[in-house]
Formats: sequence, C-alpha cells, structure tokens
Amino acid sequence: MAVRLYRFRTLVVTLVAIAMLLQASPASATEPTHQTVAAEGTLATALELGLTIPPSSAERFEGEGTPLSAYTTMSASEPGWAHDLRDPNDVHPDLLAEATRLASELAALNGTAPTFAADAATPTIRFIHDPNHRELHLATTAQEIQLTAPDRDGFAILTRTLLALDEHFGEEGIPPLNLTFAPPLEHRSIHLDIARKHYSPEVIRGFIDEAAWAGLNELELHFSEFEGFAIESERYPDIASPDALSKDELRQLVNYGAARGVRLSPSLDMPGHLEHVLDTHPEFRLQTGSGQHTYGGLDITNPEAVAFADDLIEEYAELFPKGSWNLGADEFVDFDDADEVARLTAHAQANHGPTATAFDALTEFVNGRAAKLAELGFTTRVWSDGMLRGSVVTLDPAIEVAYWTTRPEGVTTTDAFAAGGHPLINVNDEFLYCVLGERVGYAYPTGERIFESWTPETFPSLGGTAQEAEAAGAMFAIWSDIPDALSDAEVLERARPGIRAMAWKLAAGGEPAEAGWTEFAASTSEPAPAVAQAELPAGWGESIEVPADEDAAAAPAGSPEFPWWMVWTAGVLAVGLALALIPRRKHRHTA
Repeated sequence: MAVRLYRFRTLVVTLVAIAMLLQASPASATEPTHQTVAAEGTLATALELGLTIPPSSAERFEGEGTPLSAYTTMSASEPGWAHDLRDPNDVHPDLLAEATRLASELAALNGTAPTFAADAATPTIRFIHDPNHRELHLATTAQEIQLTAPDRDGFAILTRTLLALDEHFGEEGIPPLNLTFAPPLEHRSIHLDIARKHYSPEVIRGFIDEAAWAGLNELELHFSEFEGFAIESERYPDIASPDALSKDELRQLVNYGAARGVRLSPSLDMPGHLEHVLDTHPEFRLQTGSGQHTYGGLDITNPEAVAFADDLIEEYAELFPKGSWNLGADEFVDFDDADEVARLTAHAQANHGPTATAFDALTEFVNGRAAKLAELGFTTRVWSDGMLRGSVVTLDPAIEVAYWTTRPEGVTTTDAFAAGGHPLINVNDEFLYCVLGERVGYAYPTGERIFESWTPETFPSLGGTAQEAEAAGAMFAIWSDIPDALSDAEVLERARPGIRAMAWKLAAGGEPAEAGWTEFAASTSEPAPAVAQAELPAGWGESIEVPADEDAAAAPAGSPEFPWWMVWTAGVLAVGLALALIPRRKHRHTA
C-alpha cells in the first residue's frame, strides 16, 4: 500500500511537471505567431516591400500593419555592455547617434519626437548594439521594432530600411516582418569629379541623399584635376577655380552627409593631375631630363615641392572627417619615355640603388604621404594603374587600392594586390565609369548591365576574361571630362539607375537577381527622398531606460532568448518519471 501511495504521489508530480511544460511554452513576446505569407528573402519580395536595400532573408507574417508614428518611444540595449545604459554618457555612441538621427527624422515626419525611454505599455523602437552580431536584423510587431547591428553603419542601413517601409506602406502601417541583411562591405561609395565641373551644393546634397537611401556610406569628392581645383584654399588662395566651393559650403555638406550616415571623403590627386595648381606654382613642376615641362606632374624629387604637397594635405585634413583619403597617384608621367622620367629614375637610384626605377620614386612618394595621412588619422587610397610596378620599394600594405582598369599594358593584377594585403575597391571601368560626354571610348553605364552582369567580385578584364577577386567594396565613379555634356542635375538623374543597381548588388552579395531589370528599374525612377530632420527637444536622450533583462532584449524576433524554463521543467519531469518507474526497495524487519 505504501509503495502504491508513493508511486501515486510521484505520478502526480510528473503530471504537474507536464502541465507546466505545456502551459509555459507560448511563443516569445517578440516572435510573431502568424503564419508566414512570404519568405526566403527573394529580391522580388524585397521589391514588393518597397526596399532599396535587399535583405538576405525576409519573412512577412499575417497581421495588421502598424504606422511608424505609433511607436512613440525608443529604447536601447547592448549584450555584455559593462556600463549603465541609463547614463547617457555610457550609451554606445554608434547607438545613440543613429537613434538621435531617426528621432529627428520622425519628429519631422510626425511633428513630435519619440522619447528615449523604455515603456512596455507603448510601442517602442529598440536599438540593440551587438558587436558580435555581424548580420543586420530588423523585426517588427505591433508592440516593438527591433534594430540589431554591430555599428553605426549597420544601424544606418536599418533605419533607411525602416523609413522605406514607412514610405511604401503609409497609413496601412508596417506589417509584421523579420528581415536579415548580410554584413555590409566596408566601402560603398560614389566618386564625383567636382574639379572639372561645378556641382551646386544642392545637387551634391542630392548625391548624399541618393547614397544614404541606397545604403551607401561614402561620397568621394575629387577636387584636383588638370583643369581645375574645386575647394577654396586659405594657404594658397590662387590655386582655387573661380567657382570653387567655399570652406563653409564644404563644412555644411560634410555635416549634411554625417547626419545621414554618408561620409564625405577627399580625392586630392597627386603627384599627377595637378596642372591647374602648377600653373600658379611652376616652381614645383617636374622637368624632363632635357629640361622640358611635364604636364600636371609635381616634382617629387624636390623637397620643397613635397613640402607643398604635405601643406595641401594638412589644410584639407582639417575639413574632412577621418577615414579614407584618395591620393590618386595615377597617370603621373609616361613611364615609357626615358627622357620624361629621367629625373625620377636618377632620384630613385640615388636613394635605392642602381636597379631602382621611376616607379620606385613614385612608390616612395606615395608611402611618405601615406605616413603623413596616417598621422592625421586617414587611411590612404590610390588608383591601381601605377602601383606595384617598382623593383625595389614596396608599397605600404595598409594602402587601399581602387582597381579600375587593366590599361595600359603591364598594369598589376588583382591577385598581386591581394597577395600584398591591399584592400581592393572595385571601380571596374567596364561597368562603373560614368564619363561625361562619353569621352575616350566610354559609353554611359546602364543600370541594367550592372544589375544583370556585374558583381562586387567582377574586376576589369585581363585578356578578355574578367578578373575575380574578393572586394572590400565598390565605387560608382563620375568623371567630368566634358563638363557641359550634361547639367549637374542631369548627371544625378542619369547616374541614379547605375548607382542603385551597384548598391543593390553590393547588398545582395552579387547573387543573381530573381526579379528582372524591368521590375527593378521601376524602383530607380524617382529620386531619393531628402529626409528632413527636425530639432529635438532640449534634453532628448537624457532619460534612458534599459529593459531589466538585457539578454532577452537582445534576442530579435524569431530568435527568442534561450528557454531556461524548459531546462528546469524538463529536469523535474525526468526526475519524476525516474522515481515513478524505479520500484521501491522493501526493507526487512528483524525481530
């Protein structure tokens, strides 16, 4: 009787454990329970959602949409962050910067800014900064929007996606979604030649808006050329073109870009492409062996000319945010003309021995300027055609290479740059060069050809076959060879499909497009919206609350926190079953 009673009690405990297991297993609060109606993140699905940045996977669930204006609070969390996120001074700057930007944009859209304080009773937008989460994640439910990213660049992509969803669905509201984006490549750029053609600040802002909306993060301003110099100089006022941007105009553009996640970077080409500058400073011009002037070449054998170059670098380093700096170093001289390179060859051999060549003199100059730029907080970038051609001097491996052509004969291959450790930026002139007036055999690039035939790994052809290499990013390059061929606004209009197609292929990782060009082209017809930003109330961001369970907060929709309750309940269940099945030993009683 005692044995049966013991087993009965054990069985009751087991049944209670089973009931706990069943009752405690609803879906996560952030995980939609609706049936999936669209999945797998096809490009067609992305277009149906109105996205300009394609996710690598997408799920859309049944359920009513929620207008973005309904999310009236913002909150923050960061797994493993050792400090108190309730202190605004301890919030990660990437997270706070992008939350502030989105708040100012929502304030402009809705008339009021969301408050930065967690409130479970109110729909909230939660920023989750997770440096170990390289993929980007956006999840929406009626109560919460989660944005998970490792850095500000990732948050910028997610907030642009959120605004695109809002614009697409409007009053219908954003439906329950689960979107994942592949880790973005580091360099996603537009190069704009403002040295040979004046672009108004308004049109340059249009390029910034276009970059931001497409998920690009850089606008490279090329401001030194044979025909012009496009930014005011206070140290050398005579070198600037009459229609050059003032420094105040440039500062405003830099700030406009920074507020939209787009960095303005300098392209100050040297030691070539300096004819306009050398017209006013002929004392720094390189001479041939026979004493003739070279065209646009700085005399890098002259310490005073090199100091002049460094002085220009120092002046413009104060204007541009830290990051990449395109030194150019292309199309310097005709290296096959012994007289034209005579002084360079003599300089190289005097410094590096009898086997050194003019290419070694160029590499020495580039390495020296790279060291200077590193001191100023910049990473040097160069064009590919003149590099790795020396016999003695090794190019600094930290220098980024914008690989654009396999002309002239003898240029270095992508494999050689990769073997030297140089990050490769794809500027394939067969796809990504937009040369105004279609000069020197170039045709205007088409978005269709980029969309259907180019990938980030497709570099310029060598011997009729495209080179394949791992890319650190890509750049759509606009060159103003014939400046009057198009107005500045027409350049932006013509370039838009190619920029959007390149940006799409960068985000999609070069995967074949399941949606055709016709469907995609429709998304390129309208200019990127100039998303307004309103001033936030005084003290915004100073009242920051963090969910009590930061690990739970960090679990995106569809990836709920680890269910420890199941472990404990399963343990109770296992013990109960074991006790119920093991017969109880009978004890002998002795007299």
